[in-house]
Amino acid sequence: MVAASIGSKLESPVRWATHSLYCLRMDVDVVVNFESNWFAIGGVVRDHVGKIIIAFGQNITKPPSVVYAELMAIREGIALVQDRGLTTNFISFDSLLAVKAIIGLEEDRSINGAITNEIRSLLSRFTIVKLFHIRRSANVVANAIAHFVSPSQDPFIWDNENFPFWLVDLVTNDIMLH
Repeated sequence: MVAASIGSKLESPVRWATHSLYCLRMDVDVVVNFESNWFAIGGVVRDHVGKIIIAFGQNITKPPSVVYAELMAIREGIALVQDRGLTTNFISFDSLLAVKAIIGLEEDRSINGAITNEIRSLLSRFTIVKLFHIRRSANVVANAIAHFVSPSQDPFIWDNENFPFWLVDLVTNDIMLH
């Protein structure tokens, strides 16, 4: 079951909020440099106290829109979580249009329709997952990971406590600001 929480999170200045015990939260984001025609996605999965479980980033070929790129980040994050045998209960991102596309009840015949259907299919494997729209300023960690990706870099996945110092520091600051 997919639920969306779009109301209260829009006004929240909180970067990190603890969740139910043993629940995972995934934050994803996209960065775009229109001058160089470069797009990258990044994401982080954290446990209920904010400890990093997985972080990932990759370049993407120029998508048809920024919303499509946001949807790609969501799809890649969910697929990674499922490949690792994990379940995420909360997915947050700063694109309200992407939230609306995923929870939309009508068939989407736009360019976003196919990827939205892929995301819905991936989400259907979870017992329950909540999608949260958050302010861009509250998506600092995922945004920093996406910014870390360089145009010539291969995709990366960090896990097993092998996280760069700057990421651990950023997550610690994010949690402490709560």
